[in-house]
Amino acid sequence: MRGSNTGRGTSRPVNFSHHSFNFYLSISATWYGPDDGTGDCGSRIETSDMAVALATPDYERGQNCGKKINVYYQGATITVTVLDECPGCAKGNIDLTRGAFAKFAKFEVGELAVTWEYAS
Repeated sequence: MRGSNTGRGTSRPVNFSHHSFNFYLSISATWYGPDDGTGDCGSRIETSDMAVALATPDYERGQNCGKKINVYYQGATITVTVLDECPGCAKGNIDLTRGAFAKFAKFEVGELAVTWEYAS
């Protein structure tokens, strides 16, 4: 089951100084239950895992598999691992596993406006 994925948030890569990296502001984070199966990165995903599915443009044909991202919501931060692709997500939007989403809110909320970046 998925939370709603409306893609209402805006996302844009931000360039700071001489370093270009993706830092997505006020984007949509939804949740999904991977049903304890295998993600598009080839790893098994448990619903309790701290994992994320990236939108197809951010997934980059699997090049970001295994990377860590920091997700920020209302003063809280979680670090999740890219283990899946979210073809229905708009660029910048993310789909968190139930275990990750639960760190921020109840599932009934469905969608959160978060900020995320690749962990260094």
